[in-house]
Amino acid sequence: MSEFLPAPLELLPALLALLETESVTLAARRLHVGQPAMSKTLERLRSALGDDLLVREGRKLVRTRRGSELLPELAPLLTSAQRLLGPPRLF
Repeated sequence: MSEFLPAPLELLPALLALLETESVTLAARRLHVGQPAMSKTLERLRSALGDDLLVREGRKLVRTRRGSELLPELAPLLTSAQRLLGPPRLF
C-alpha cells in the first residue's frame, strides 16, 4: 500500500503548535526549536497542504479557513498516532 500522505507525519506536532498558538515564535518555543526552523516548517506545511494555514492580519497571524478546519482533528490524530506507534502497553 503506497498511499500518498500530504504532510509527513513528523510535521503534524508542528502544525498543531502553529495552529493553536497562531504564532511561529510561540510554536517554536513549545517544540523547543528555533524560530527560523519553525518558519521553514510552516513553509513545508503550506506547500504540502496547498494552503497558507496562517496569514498575517495586521500585526498577528490568524488561521485560514483550512487551518481552522484542521485544528480540531489534529490533537486526536496525534494521540492516536502516539498510541499506535509507541511502545506496547502492558495489561
